[in-house]
Amino acid sequence: FEATRHALSDEINGLESRQRVEVQDLQDNVTALQSSVAKMCEEALSVQQSGSDRATEAELASRRVEVGMIEAIGQLEQQSATLQELLADVAALQAQGTNRSVEISQLR
Repeated sequence: FEATRHALSDEINGLESRQRVEVQDLQDNVTALQSSVAKMCEEALSVQQSGSDRATEAELASRRVEVGMIEAIGQLEQQSATLQELLADVAALQAQGTNRSVEISQLR
């Protein structure tokens, strides 16, 4: 009886020891998985931030192009107005030239 009890006690101690090792292995695996998940979350946030930064850069570039186009249109409108003034001046000078030609012809 004593030998059987001793053998069972040794077997129980061996099972408990293996169980503690397995529990420790499982805890180590859980810790490693938690670390891996945390790392993946950090990478995902970094990628998301990078994508957000790129979208912001693209939006800013688009706005710069838009502002540049508005400025160019403003300059074209200003140049068009100046050209209209010059054409009016040329027409006035042509009219004066025609009037002087008529006056010179009349004087002859």
